[in-house]
Amino acid sequence: MVDTYNAFVRHVHKAMFPDHDNLFFQTLPSLRMQRRGETVVPYHTDSADGHPQGEINFLIPLTRMKGSASMYIESAPGRGDFAPLDLHPGELLRFDGNNCTHGNEPHTEEEIGIRMSLDFRLIQVGEYLNYIRRDEGPTISYAKPNVSDHRPVAYIHGDYYQLMRLASQRHS
Repeated sequence: MVDTYNAFVRHVHKAMFPDHDNLFFQTLPSLRMQRRGETVVPYHTDSADGHPQGEINFLIPLTRMKGSASMYIESAPGRGDFAPLDLHPGELLRFDGNNCTHGNEPHTEEEIGIRMSLDFRLIQVGEYLNYIRRDEGPTISYAKPNVSDHRPVAYIHGDYYQLMRLASQRHS
């Protein structure tokens, strides 16, 4: 799983950020599983949990996401114009979770059993360095309500993030 995830992130890096030799990426993706009647991701902005500005969110549905079994994201910060995204397995969604409120509604879609997705984040080196060097330093996440296995994590290299280097592979 880890090798597959790393290869996928490397592909995203090359395809979407070809001018960046190095990027930080979330060490492991988050697996989101939303059963009927559940809200897995309450409405929030990631910056409220201390995620660094400049972090880019990605979501890959493993099952169909539509209606209440989907993610709701504002079209622009502060608009409040939430609508469910209609996504098919394998599509890649990119969004700014720090500045746009996003979340789930309780899952009621009869034809969708469990809604599953892989969520991960990337951040460019300059944005990461700005975050690390800020006066208050890096943030440690807090335990999430109603999520028993969420351990606090430091948003730093070696814990939440890993560095991906492409420079040695640029000419291969």
